[in-house]
Amino acid sequence: MKDQMLQDATRYGRRGYPATKVSTDDQHKLDALKQDTDARSKRYVDSAAREAAEIQNSARNLQSLFNDQPKQGELKLNPAGTNLYIRNYQAPDTSPPSLLPAHTQPLKPNPATH
Repeated sequence: MKDQMLQDATRYGRRGYPATKVSTDDQHKLDALKQDTDARSKRYVDSAAREAAEIQNSARNLQSLFNDQPKQGELKLNPAGTNLYIRNYQAPDTSPPSLLPAHTQPLKPNPATH
């Protein structure tokens, strides 16, 4: 399709009239421009594919970390605060902190005042 458009552009002018012949030098410049554009496009597509593969790999790694049970003395992955780029660990014998902001947590009665 793109090649056909380029051929049509060399055959016809802006208003549909037959175009003047493109010089060989100009045709070489157009060809070089097309090759450069195609090469850039391929680099962008390849880069996006590599980035998508890396994100998939990171997601698989994160999933396996959640599924693995920590060995004795190892830190445990805490789901709160963990995402593809940040890992949040906690000691295996501690409970994860509450996700509620401090002002929404229930108050505990003070035994000294009762």
